[in-house]
Amino acid sequence: MSIICFHNPNEENGYLSNWYLSPFTVDKKSFSSMEQFMMYRKAICFDDEAVATNILAIDDVAEIKALGRQVSNYDEHIWNGIRQIVVYEGLLAKFSQNEDLKDKLKSTGEAVLAECAVKDLIWGVGLYSPVLS
Repeated sequence: MSIICFHNPNEENGYLSNWYLSPFTVDKKSFSSMEQFMMYRKAICFDDEAVATNILAIDDVAEIKALGRQVSNYDEHIWNGIRQIVVYEGLLAKFSQNEDLKDKLKSTGEAVLAECAVKDLIWGVGLYSPVLS
């Protein structure tokens, strides 16, 4: 079995990262990255229009992530139930609307795609890949 590791957008296979800048549109709203899409949807899910608006106003993924942590009325149980659907929808848009990324993704074939993030056991595999250093 072939495994393709990725983590940061500036590393090998970085185009798979949620932080990779890759514009796409969903429901007539434009997003600069998957991170922006996810954090925007998180804010909307919990009716935090102010944070949602701020998220759409910036492209810096670190700032976007920080804003996502400020969402009012956040309920982890609710977010846990929908976050994978949100990510699926965003990834579908990201890769279908960016031909070069779609081609790269298709070229991975049957390989397992693994986000090698030591501290991320939700989206990552909880492991570090020396290949990425």
